[in-house]
Amino acid sequence: MNTLTRIVLVLFVTLYFPMLFSQEEKQTAYQFFRQGEEQFFYGKFKEATRSLEKAVMIYKDTKQFSELPKVYNVLAKSYLENYQLDKVQFCVEKALLYSRIKSKENKREEANAIEHQGTVFLFRRKLGAALKKYEEALMIREKNMSDDKEVMAVSYYRLGKVYVELGKYEQAKAYLEKAFITNEGKTPTQKILQANIHEVIGQLHYNKREFDKALTFFEKTFEIAKEVYEKENPYFGRLYNELGVIYSIKEDFNASLDYYKKGLSVSISQLGVDHPEQMMIHFNMGTVYLKQHQKYKAIFHTEKALAMGLKVFRPDHENMFYPFSQLGQIYGDEKGIEYIEKALAICHKSTHKNFLRISYLHEYLAEIYMSLNNNTAALKNAQKTLDLRLRMFGEQNPNTIKSYNLVSKIYAKCTDYKNALLYNRKAIGHNYETDKQSETKTTESSLGNYLDTDLLLETMEIRSDVFLRKYKSTRNKEDLEEAILFCEKAIAVIPQIEQRKRNYDDRIKFSEIVKSIYARSIEANLLLTKEQVSETSYHTPFYYSEKSKATVLRAIAKRETIKKTVAIDFTLLNTEKTLNIQIARLNSQILKETTKERRDSVKLYKLEGELLDVSLRRDSVAKEIETYYPAYYKKNKSREDIITVSEVQNKLEAHTTLVEFFRSDAVLYVFIITNTTIEVRELAVPLLDKHIEELNNSITAKNHHQFIKKSRQLYRQLIAPIKDAFVGDRLVLIPDESLWHLPFDLLLTREEKNEAGKLSYLLFEYAISYANSASLLYKNNTGAKNDGLLDECLAFSYTSTDTIDSKEEVLSLRKLRDEKADLPGTRKEIKAISNIVNGKYYYHKSANEVNFKKVVNNYKLVHLALHGEIDHINPKNSKILFSDTEATTFEDNKLFSHELYALDIPAELVVLSACNTGAGKINKGEGILSVGNAFQYAGVKSLLLSKWEISDQTTPEVMALFYENLQQGMNKDKALQQAKVDFLKASDVFTEAPFYWGSFYVLGNTDAISFFQSDIYEKEWLFAWLLIFSGLGILFYWRKSRIHKKDSGTK
Repeated sequence: MNTLTRIVLVLFVTLYFPMLFSQEEKQTAYQFFRQGEEQFFYGKFKEATRSLEKAVMIYKDTKQFSELPKVYNVLAKSYLENYQLDKVQFCVEKALLYSRIKSKENKREEANAIEHQGTVFLFRRKLGAALKKYEEALMIREKNMSDDKEVMAVSYYRLGKVYVELGKYEQAKAYLEKAFITNEGKTPTQKILQANIHEVIGQLHYNKREFDKALTFFEKTFEIAKEVYEKENPYFGRLYNELGVIYSIKEDFNASLDYYKKGLSVSISQLGVDHPEQMMIHFNMGTVYLKQHQKYKAIFHTEKALAMGLKVFRPDHENMFYPFSQLGQIYGDEKGIEYIEKALAICHKSTHKNFLRISYLHEYLAEIYMSLNNNTAALKNAQKTLDLRLRMFGEQNPNTIKSYNLVSKIYAKCTDYKNALLYNRKAIGHNYETDKQSETKTTESSLGNYLDTDLLLETMEIRSDVFLRKYKSTRNKEDLEEAILFCEKAIAVIPQIEQRKRNYDDRIKFSEIVKSIYARSIEANLLLTKEQVSETSYHTPFYYSEKSKATVLRAIAKRETIKKTVAIDFTLLNTEKTLNIQIARLNSQILKETTKERRDSVKLYKLEGELLDVSLRRDSVAKEIETYYPAYYKKNKSREDIITVSEVQNKLEAHTTLVEFFRSDAVLYVFIITNTTIEVRELAVPLLDKHIEELNNSITAKNHHQFIKKSRQLYRQLIAPIKDAFVGDRLVLIPDESLWHLPFDLLLTREEKNEAGKLSYLLFEYAISYANSASLLYKNNTGAKNDGLLDECLAFSYTSTDTIDSKEEVLSLRKLRDEKADLPGTRKEIKAISNIVNGKYYYHKSANEVNFKKVVNNYKLVHLALHGEIDHINPKNSKILFSDTEATTFEDNKLFSHELYALDIPAELVVLSACNTGAGKINKGEGILSVGNAFQYAGVKSLLLSKWEISDQTTPEVMALFYENLQQGMNKDKALQQAKVDFLKASDVFTEAPFYWGSFYVLGNTDAISFFQSDIYEKEWLFAWLLIFSGLGILFYWRKSRIHKKDSGTK
């Protein structure tokens, strides 16, 4: 090889191979860039960051500087998603630096980098600076790439977004419309841009308090994004949060929480726990819990939002407004004022003041000062709120109407009724959407013309309150008539609002909210009876008392009755039932996870996400039933289920008195109805809750002296003033609020010496039963027989060990009565009743949740001698415990209240012989939220429940006596009364205390129940008939003998 050849070869190797290697590295860098770009688009931000950082390194090593701007721009966006603002700023500066080296080729990336600068300013709430950067980016694009529709649409979208944040909605709307028209929406990136445009339009409507429009655009965003992204993409985490906000404002709190939890589930699974994006979800969850008066949950989530915010932002950053302001609301006192003042300082420091936020803060301050009786400070802040909202929104806007209501309430509290009515009229008038703003148009047919029916309800209530206050001051009958008129108008709005609340929790909460309206209506109508007395004077107040009670339970009973009369496709009903069961199971799994010492947050949020999906499917089925079966919808909407006084009187026997209590803030109203009369008494019962609690404590502590004192005191307060109106020896009691916790039959009718065995219990005079409402008792629960049910008893008992010598998993009660083994308390109880009734007995491992759900809908009589646990904070999580056996995939041997809502239990009587089955949290509208109450949602007609922990020692005896009385044909209330009386007669000095026998009460229908008797009774009857026939035979033989002797003598 000559020298020239060698030189050429060396040059070739020296020049070609580096070029080849460089080309390969460049290709690798490009692959990392494309991979990172795709990972970013699909929400895998950490992976995107790693890929893009590798691309930067390779491009730098190979000196491919012209490629760096686009990589730095995507990397900046990736860092921004992880809230790494310093790194974002670094990437933007690098992108600008490298894009300006060859300015003509890199104008696109220069515009992108400037746009990212604007986004950083927007993130830091420097809205003016953000606007300038977005406008600068637009100018570059208009000059250099105006034919690229996608990048032009991005600029229009960015400008629209910042104008929304600035509150300049017309400019925002103009840019968003241009973005919408310019974007073609064909490629995945264009479709997501289209989704983003819809989202910002939704935010615009949200800021303008046009929530229905906002919801429409957010849902459209969701639909578009689903075409491109998988359902676990973090993009949806933000959308779920926004949907949750709308449902929260619409007071559909259960749906709202479902969306927030789903948002957290998605965010955590993709971004990890405590990602800064989750700050607002926690804040919003705190808002819902605040509205639901769950203070500790509200504090937990708001403080979590505060802690997450302080990791990312300075304490005076605009985003810190949220947790500070909400903590102020939650505390609602002097400490709350401090938090709100911090939030106000943040708002006033901002270069672009958010007057909407400032208006909210003054509203919160007004409400706190009003609760502290500082009406001057309250009015000052309320007026500031109103002035700001008038400037921002004008008069015809929900925000402004809410402020009119607030000012009106404060003036009423100051007894300035003229100004109170003035602002109230403005609230009513400006809520009406047509030019004819007349406060007389509030009828059900015209409700669609109002901006906000929830605000309308509040306004009507305030107006009735002002007139009622005024009447008490002036005694002008016209003021009282006006108060009644506007109570009626408020009540007319309630059904339409109720129709929008599909889930249990929100309906329960709403029933509590509207009780104050019914209380005011009752008070006003009773005052009117003193002005004009008539035979039917008390009918209207009773009607409103009934409307306030057990509204959710009545609605469910009503719907189930209508479903039986309308031919609805079985497949739909079966699907609805299946979904309800799935919801119950998911709720149980969620509760199980939350009670673990070390709970798995990712698993928990995943379950909550699944719960949302199933709930949405269930709601869809419900809407389908309403849509395709108008007869069902019409009947459900129009059918009146409130019983009248006359109807009650027709149902009452001559020896029965119905006593219905209604508790307002100041007075306890008592409606006393017999089959011929009605009376209303007003009782002042100070410290009622405290006295009832002290009575119950004395019973469970077996403090005899304290029991006598408190029992006698409550008798004097509650029964003595109304007893003269009672007839007969049976009382049907409809308690209200804490009266549900009172064992009325244990009240003492006379002053007592300290002798337990001779106490004058009300029990000795009356057989007492309880009902949720008269309408539910007499209209929805007729006591009709259930065809196809076995006239036998289904019995379960809790055991952790077994003593019965049997290989059968299920025993007949007949076989149990022959068992000689020493049985535990609950099994003694079942054996005691086995001597009276026949049926099936599930014990030990067979006494599980699966078997219960499989067979419970076949029996007329159900007896559960199990353990009960009460959750006084969340009643749906109260439960009955089955035997300690291995749980299945779906059942954990814990029957939660929320599971009962999905079951069908048509039994005539369920005996819950467990501790505290009739105790629970009190809801002002619905009543007591006990495990027993949940059985009524499943269709049970009547229940025997306990108010406190029951005794294994004495309960079997009480139960045996109760069943013996039932077997003899007694009504359920009489059977229980007699069982208690008979037990007391046979008791000793230890067991005569009320703790041992007084816990049980009958709830619901009291009719006698027929069932197959025990064969012991069958044998007794057979023996009786044999005696009768033998006697008749002897008598016949004797008569025949006498006749024969007579005939013989004659002959």
